[in-house]
Amino acid sequence: LIYHGVKQAFDLGKHNSLIMDIGGGSTEFIIANNEQVFWKQSFQLGVSRLKEKFKPNDPIKQTDINNLLIHFDKELINLIEAVSIYKPITLIGSSGSFDSLAAMISHKYFDKDVLFNNTEFTFERDGLKWANQYLMESDYKKRINTKGISKMRAKMIVIAMILIKYIIDKTTIKEVKLSTYSLKEGVIYEETNRLS
Repeated sequence: LIYHGVKQAFDLGKHNSLIMDIGGGSTEFIIANNEQVFWKQSFQLGVSRLKEKFKPNDPIKQTDINNLLIHFDKELINLIEAVSIYKPITLIGSSGSFDSLAAMISHKYFDKDVLFNNTEFTFERDGLKWANQYLMESDYKKRINTKGISKMRAKMIVIAMILIKYIIDKTTIKEVKLSTYSLKEGVIYEETNRLS
């Protein structure tokens, strides 16, 4: 359903992409192109679950980050193996935490309405680097007063950023995009096709 939702946002093309959907309890990964899904798996690496398990400081400390990275190394072996086989070149984040990252970067670098009525957004390297440094140095009070970060996301976005950066650093990813469509749009797609 997430795959079908993302496909409604933009054309995946012939090259393989890694779709990443960060939830509270789990994170879903899908390797696919516009024609088919090659691999998919859900991991118990949702941001709420990770926050409860590791209880990181705020602002987060390097020791907290290191503990998370060690955990990712252990839990994401299957993902790294799949990436080595299918070699996706694009990371597509579907809604959620990626929405907040795109919004805060847009407020920093572009017109605040750059995301309005758009179903996709391309993350530039400088924007992601700035967002990562900003979030690693921020506390909750600073985040809730940051344009683009909703109060709901402010508690979890630091862990989400660490997970996103881990995926970029550990894979063959060359570009990062946002799909504002995800599970909900996938459900609508399935229901529309079922009824037609």
